[in-house]
Amino acid sequence: MTRAEQTDFLLALFRPLLTLGETAFLLDECSERHVLNLLDEGKLRGVNIAKSTETRREIRIYRYSVEHRIMVPLLPLTSIEPERIFPHSRPTILRREAALWLACTEQHVSQLALAGPRDSSDVRHRIYRDALVAFLTSRDIA
Repeated sequence: MTRAEQTDFLLALFRPLLTLGETAFLLDECSERHVLNLLDEGKLRGVNIAKSTETRREIRIYRYSVEHRIMVPLLPLTSIEPERIFPHSRPTILRREAALWLACTEQHVSQLALAGPRDSSDVRHRIYRDALVAFLTSRDIA
C-alpha cells in the first residue's frame, strides 16, 4: 500500500459509510464477495447509493456495523438510524460533505435528486440533511 493509499484509508475510518474494498480490508482482508454475503446474511448493514436509473448496485457499508462485526461478531446487529451517524445536525449540509460521507463524488450526490434549499443563492452546493437521511433510510440493505 502506498503512502497516499494509507492516508486515504485512514481518513475513510472517520466516515460513517465505507466502500466494499475498505470493509473487506478491515475484516481481515476478506474478499468483496464475502462482504456482500455478510450483508445478505444480515451480519453487516449497508445502503445502496446508486442512482435510481442504475441497475448496478453501489454499496456502502455502515462503519458502525463493521466495528460491531470486529468487536462482537456473535451478538446480533442493532438497527442503524442514519440521522444519528452524521457528525452534525445542521438542517443543510454541503454537497461535498455528503460526498465525503458517502465515499462518492459531488456530481454523484447531485444526481441522487436530493432536495436542496430553494430560497438561497447556495442551491447548487447544499442539500437538506433530512433529504439525505430519508434517502439512506429508503435505500437500506438489511
